[in-house]
Amino acid sequence: MTDSRTTRKPRFDVVSRDVAGSSAAIFAVLADPRRHPALDDSGMVLEPVDTGTHSGPITALGQVFRMRMTMGGVNRYETDNHVNVFEPDRAIGWAVAEAAGEPLGWTWRFDLEPVDPGGEVTRLTRVTQTYDWSQVTDAETLRTIPFPAVPRDARLETLTLLAELVETP
Repeated sequence: MTDSRTTRKPRFDVVSRDVAGSSAAIFAVLADPRRHPALDDSGMVLEPVDTGTHSGPITALGQVFRMRMTMGGVNRYETDNHVNVFEPDRAIGWAVAEAAGEPLGWTWRFDLEPVDPGGEVTRLTRVTQTYDWSQVTDAETLRTIPFPAVPRDARLETLTLLAELVETP
């Protein structure tokens, strides 16, 4: 008999990269949904949608920002992203929902850790991205979305694109 606790696949993944830039500069990019399409290597993130309730950079826990998305370049839809982590210059994250819906059980989180603290200006920051789908419990969602929906290579490329945005003067 197989023990499901030892054979169950992880339902989250973590990728990291050191970025030549301050945590403040990196946080500013991550907190601005208008910049998210430039970070997306998967081709899924198209553009932010102004809902009239919030547009522009994220400034607080509990805010919701809407994004226009695509799956395979054909299926277009919108997501509401509920900010569930907001620690300026340290961490930011959101739970994904269908537009005007409740979170579906997966989250994105970015943690920022200065690698060379000690000087007046931190010049290197470790960015850790956690993609967590462990709270997805709806059987239909689990059948229709092949988690991880965003491959690891694309998530690593997101960190490369972030580094390019921050490191470019």
